Amino acid sequence: MTDGAEKRTLFRMSVELPIRHRLATEAEIAALEAQTEARASAPKSTLDPELTDTIARLERKLDLLLALVAPDRFAEPLMPHAMRRAELSGSGCSFRVGERVDVGRRVVCEMLLPEKPPHSMRVTARVVSCTPVAGSREFLLALAFEAIEERERDRIVRFLNRRQIEERRAAGGEA
Repeated sequence: MTDGAEKRTLFRMSVELPIRHRLATEAEIAALEAQTEARASAPKSTLDPELTDTIARLERKLDLLLALVAPDRFAEPLMPHAMRRAELSGSGCSFRVGERVDVGRRVVCEMLLPEKPPHSMRVTARVVSCTPVAGSREFLLALAFEAIEERERDRIVRFLNRRQIEERRAAGGEA
């Protein structure tokens, strides 16, 4: 490793998934961070973990339905067919965007992990770089996740592990 190089603790992988960023107000980011902190510090539920996951999935589906029926009052839903290539890890991601975003800016990153059933996530992130893509009007936006629940980070890592195994098997390698 060279001097000044950042040591990666989580591997990253290029994947296709619905992902986007959006600029958010400090109040919105603070609310999302408070929600993440409250979930992290809440006492462990006595409910079956499978039940709590099902309830969380239902909440995300309700959010999607509300956004579809009242788009003026709710954020536009992240649709499963809106795929883009992204470099993803448990600590952040990078993907192409149409506009420059200032380094250091805090944003909301929304993604839909293409699992069965799809799993939507909304986390706060900080822009670590935004560089022009040669021969294009696009920029490569790199984000470091900030307010993310450990179970969500673990879910990303498990998703990437499964994807890596699938790719090795498809290439004829051992998994």
